[in-house]
Amino acid sequence: IQGIKMAQMEDANAKILLELNQIYAVAPVGNKMSIINDTEDETRFLTPADFRLALQNRFATDTSGKNPKQVQASTWWLTHPERREYKSVDFLPIAETPYGVFNMWKGFAVKPKGGLEDIPLFHELIDEVICSGSEQWALYLWGWLAHMVQFPKEKPGVAVVLRSDAQGVGKSRFAKYVGSLLGRHFRTVTHGRHIHGNFNSHLKDTLMLFGDEAVWGGDRRTESILKQLITEPNMIIEMKGKDVFEVRSYLRLMLATNSEWAAPVGLTARRYFVLNVSNSRKNDHNFFKRLIYEQNHGGIEALLQVLMDFDLSDFEVRNIPETPARLDQKFLSMEPIEKWWLEILSNEDFTVGGKILNFDDMNRVAKADLLYSFNEHTKAYKPNHRNWEARRLCFQFKKLVPFAMDKRRGSGPREY
Repeated sequence: IQGIKMAQMEDANAKILLELNQIYAVAPVGNKMSIINDTEDETRFLTPADFRLALQNRFATDTSGKNPKQVQASTWWLTHPERREYKSVDFLPIAETPYGVFNMWKGFAVKPKGGLEDIPLFHELIDEVICSGSEQWALYLWGWLAHMVQFPKEKPGVAVVLRSDAQGVGKSRFAKYVGSLLGRHFRTVTHGRHIHGNFNSHLKDTLMLFGDEAVWGGDRRTESILKQLITEPNMIIEMKGKDVFEVRSYLRLMLATNSEWAAPVGLTARRYFVLNVSNSRKNDHNFFKRLIYEQNHGGIEALLQVLMDFDLSDFEVRNIPETPARLDQKFLSMEPIEKWWLEILSNEDFTVGGKILNFDDMNRVAKADLLYSFNEHTKAYKPNHRNWEARRLCFQFKKLVPFAMDKRRGSGPREY
């Protein structure tokens, strides 16, 4: 009888070990050991105190002594030689995880099945609405999505920006349809602090981040953070009350907004593919209702199959098509000196020092006249502009117009 009881207790312990090993693991996070709580929906990092609290009502049997006794399952598991443990934590969207690494990547949410004929409404949404009927833009966007599916471990370095002047045109519905392929690896944020704030644990295992009205192009605080999210291969994760740690970043960024200034797109920036979304399905509730039905009845699986089959042999994700929306963002994102120089080049009546520049001849302009022209032009649209000094203007002007020559005639003023 004693032997049977002992066998039953060992069986019960084995079941507890199997169950806890499926849910929990021990791994270093930053400079501290942490307990990983791995569920279907998310990966959490628990302190030993949180772990013990979670298992306070669970018990195992300590059979090491003469008289078996019940002990807290948390303590028993932590001291068990066969507990699940890893040497590091990372996010690697690959099929084979390196030995000793806890991989937060859980794969796609569905299995691929079907084809383009099974997603006619999504096909219309991306081609006719999101890309406004442009074959070139649609081809690039299909390729961008297929690159995410076929090469998730290759960071594209390009964000997709969807803007419109009205709500209800389909931007969010498009992002959520695509995001449903990724399950827990898709995140939607609606506040800028969830992109540029200190605490970013929600990004630790995100493959696609959708910022819905979370970014404004004129917010300089977000500019450097967006650049890092779009291009940097690594990401520092910071959680409240825990050490920071680094993971590899394969994040794709998609932004949607109704603002005119959607993203900080510099003159030479190659990080943004910007689209003005068509109003053709604005507030078409019947269309979007049918789209959601399609998504939930085989559409996700079919879209995944289409993207996996998409031919990327001649596709380069960094070759972004120029769009009118992107040009608008470039103009809005210009620095004051760039806007002033563009005005000189494009306005035939614009005078500097009482003269209009002659495009067919060499021009001589006093630096003082350039300085006055710049400050007056900038104050006209930016009343709080503080006048630049000559040194600052000359430094910036030489970067903008590197062929300008510094000259002086006799005792006259210094000129370009």
